Amino acid sequence: MRYYPIYLDLKGRSVTVVGGGKVAERKVRTLISSQADVTVISPDLTTRLKRVLAHGEFRYIKRRYRNGDLAGSMMVLVATDDRAANERIASNIKDTNILINIADIPDKCNFILPSIVDRGDLIISISTSGKSPAFAKQTRKELQRIFGKEYKLFIKILGMVRKRLLETVRSEKKRRSIFQRLVKSDVLILLKEGKRDEAGILIKNITGIDDIPLR
Repeated sequence: MRYYPIYLDLKGRSVTVVGGGKVAERKVRTLISSQADVTVISPDLTTRLKRVLAHGEFRYIKRRYRNGDLAGSMMVLVATDDRAANERIASNIKDTNILINIADIPDKCNFILPSIVDRGDLIISISTSGKSPAFAKQTRKELQRIFGKEYKLFIKILGMVRKRLLETVRSEKKRRSIFQRLVKSDVLILLKEGKRDEAGILIKNITGIDDIPLR
């Protein structure tokens, strides 16, 4: 099996998570950060999920899965420790257009979830096409060391600069030149070293913009 890589816009989309343990917790947190409309079905929740629920960030159905629970869902993530129940859920929706992922049963999924390096708007996903989750996890740890937290701010800065250039610089060629100089500059190194004032000066010298917030 060779999978087709894709990033989905889940804002406002109905996504159901079956399960309330640690695996489900990680999935729910990622879905919420993607602004999905999340429903969790499980007899119980982890302590952290209970705290998230208290803030009204997802809907909770406190019981085991029942046939028909997934009506209207665009995507379903199954993360229970009951393999028989997981198999039953998969069989219930196998002939639908619902996207389904079941933890540890890749042959019952029509998509799999990559290991992710999350640096704000910079998202790096790693997949071994289901062959070795352990290797994907190890690769993620290596990439996390390479792509530090300064990348989150750098990507944010690039987004703000791009928006401003589109508003103020009519020449596409000139915009491209400015942006390439900025990307190849030492701004990222300065941010990594905590030298934000120096980074701001360099940004101004390259772009002519002096009010980009560096926080």
